[in-house]
Amino acid sequence: MSSARDIIQEWGLDPALHSKESILQALSLRIQELLARDPMAFLQLMYRLDIPEGQFESALDAPDAGSLIAGLIWNRQEQKSTLRRQTPPRQEGDEDLAW
Repeated sequence: MSSARDIIQEWGLDPALHSKESILQALSLRIQELLARDPMAFLQLMYRLDIPEGQFESALDAPDAGSLIAGLIWNRQEQKSTLRRQTPPRQEGDEDLAW
């Protein structure tokens, strides 16, 4: 459940949260706070997280935007976690693969 840990840490949520539902609920509230306080910073964060623009815009226009966006973030973190598990670690001598 590393995606849950990543979300809790990145979004400053209560580390005592354990269920997907409680994490999504807390994340939804955090999203609503950020949208109200600093929408431009929130948009930059969504860009950095690589949330698909079309899905994000559709969710943003919905009455329950915070919940829908929280779900998009959860799904994206799940994708990243899966990709990390499937990608072998770099070996010594892979300098040409380094950024």
